Parts: sequence; C-alpha cells; structure tokens
Amino acid sequence: MKRLIIGLCLSILLPLTGNAAVAGVKYARIGLLSCTTVPHSSINLLIHSTKQVRCEFSPSGSKRVEHYKGETGIGFGLDVSIVPRANTRYAVLANRPEPGAYQLAGKYEGAVGGINLGLSIGNGTAIQNSDSSIILQRVEMGKNGINATAGFTYLYLQADKR
Repeated sequence: MKRLIIGLCLSILLPLTGNAAVAGVKYARIGLLSCTTVPHSSINLLIHSTKQVRCEFSPSGSKRVEHYKGETGIGFGLDVSIVPRANTRYAVLANRPEPGAYQLAGKYEGAVGGINLGLSIGNGTAIQNSDSSIILQRVEMGKNGINATAGFTYLYLQADKR
C-alpha cells in the first residue's frame, strides 16, 4: 500500500520538477533509462504478462552508457495488448547515486494503469526498487498497437556488460 501511495504521488510531482522528496528523503535526477522490448519475447496471459527488454542508462552530464537486459510485465492485474514492440523512457531518480556501479540492477515494482490506442493515456506511474533508493518515473512510451493495462507492474534489470 505504501508503494502504491508513493507511486501515485511521484506520478504527479515528478513531471513538474527534476527532484522530489518522499517521506523526507531527497531524490535527484541522475539520468535517463531507455528500454526497448525484444521482438517475439512477449507472453500475455491476460492477468499476467512478461516481455524481455534491453535498456541503456545515460547518466546526466556523462557520455558513457550502461547496458542492461531484463524483463518487464504485469505481475498481477489486467494486460490486454497487441503491441509488436514498445520503447519506454524513464527519468532515473536516486537518493544515493553510485556512478559507474551498474546501480540500476535489481527489481522495480509499482502500480500501473493506462490505455493506448495510438495515443497513450495514463501509464505515467513511478516504480521503485526494494529499498526505495532508486525510482524510475516513466516519461515517454512509444507503442504502435493497442493495449489496456491495470495492476502491479515490475521491471527486472541486470547488467549487460557487452
């Protein structure tokens, strides 16, 4: 319940500013995470879905890029979609930045809801890791297809040291 409330608050506050404070903890924007679904990797069972992703993290003020691979989807909820490929960008906020340490590796969770019929409505909810040290705020979603989602989403990332 706490994560749901934090996610809803962040989805309202973060588009307005690059920084946020949650329960007295200050978060600073440390970069941008861009993720693309891997073609033909989707499994959609209506109340549970999963897709493989490849992501690139571009830290603010740096030209280096960290690569990640992982999985995203709806852990429990409703996911009805016909989307061959999706691109999602997240603003990355952290309260303890650790540059160059693949600090985004881990599992992120939160509530999600939205409809996409060529134009996305909703889906701006923030997700966070288990110790709440990193928050991913969705800032852009590019999909060609249709979908409706509502439930608890997750994003699992691991370092992809190519």
